[in-house]
Amino acid sequence: MTTLAPELNTVFVDDTELVVNNLRITDPDAISFVSSSDDPELALVRCVEMGARVLRLANATVDTQVVEHRFDQMTQSLDRSVDELAQRIDDSARALLDDESGELTTALRTWLTDVTDALGATFDETSKKSAISKLETLLESARVEQVAALRRLLDPESTDSPLNRWRSEIVTEVRDRGEAVERLLNDLSFRLGLEQGEAATLDRTAIKGFAYEDVVYAAVESIAAPLQDVPCQVGNDAGAAACKTGDIVVDVDPAFARGGSRFVVECKDRTVPLKKALDELELARANRDAQAGVMVFSSQNLIPGTEPFRWFDRCAIVVLDKDELDAHALRLAYLWARWVATRDASSATDDVDVDRLLALIESACRGLKTASAVRGSHTQAKKAIDQAGRQFDSLLVDVQAALDEIQSALASVS
Repeated sequence: MTTLAPELNTVFVDDTELVVNNLRITDPDAISFVSSSDDPELALVRCVEMGARVLRLANATVDTQVVEHRFDQMTQSLDRSVDELAQRIDDSARALLDDESGELTTALRTWLTDVTDALGATFDETSKKSAISKLETLLESARVEQVAALRRLLDPESTDSPLNRWRSEIVTEVRDRGEAVERLLNDLSFRLGLEQGEAATLDRTAIKGFAYEDVVYAAVESIAAPLQDVPCQVGNDAGAAACKTGDIVVDVDPAFARGGSRFVVECKDRTVPLKKALDELELARANRDAQAGVMVFSSQNLIPGTEPFRWFDRCAIVVLDKDELDAHALRLAYLWARWVATRDASSATDDVDVDRLLALIESACRGLKTASAVRGSHTQAKKAIDQAGRQFDSLLVDVQAALDEIQSALASVS
């Protein structure tokens, strides 16, 4: 180790150790790094160690003039390289893009000529091999196929059409329900000991031009005829209560009912609340001296409730639709009223199984309700089919107009 005077020496060095005394460093970077460290002494040691390693590995010189000279040389060399590259790029672009002799310009001009010739041949309207001719043939074939497919889809007579299957199911359901109701009515008539006959049709009293009361009377008369009952229109005559309530009275066959029995029928071509309807039927029974009463409505939409036939003790409400004139529900109401009117006076009903009879009436009511719903569905389905037919015709008109316009547009291409 070399020893200097303490007051003059700041660095002591031997083979294994470096000691610095009274060393002052003013470099801003060194001051900033050491001052920001938690251990200034360790930070200074690392700065010295790292600087020594970097200088040894890079074999660098601390001569700043030499470094500046080398950077100047590198900058000049880079500028020359950039100028040479720009010149080469300019020469290459001029060779490719020159308006007269450029390679790219010549290639694009040749390609444009080839494309123009190909398009002209493809869309030549006078040539049968052109795309226009093929497109016209394809569009016409597609139009014919689409029209045929739509007709098959919407034709209710076609076996492939969903409308055909839907209509068949509805018709089958209506027919089955109608037959079930008919069987129930026949069974009910048999249980009451009534001789069944062919009911007169309502053709002679078509609803057009007749009052609804006349239509109901014709239906009641056709049901009463084979039973030997006697119906009578009394709507214009005052009764026991000094009023005209009660439009039709039916006198049951005296041979069937001891001492005479009758029921009254009130006709309504307007809506009436249930309580008011029952009160009016009670008044009609008292006014016409009847043991039972039936109020007949001209539409399912007017009747209070949803069932085509309902009874309440000795009064009932029923529907005889003036548009459909299906008398099944009215026939059930007639047979019910005849049984109620005679059950206290007729020996013919002594052996009737009341529970069985009520079960049959309930079953008939359910069948009538289902049949009414099915009939409504069938009506809606028919309306939907008719509407689909009209829409189909309109669609065909639109398709035809569109195809004609396409054909006209293609024909005008030159």
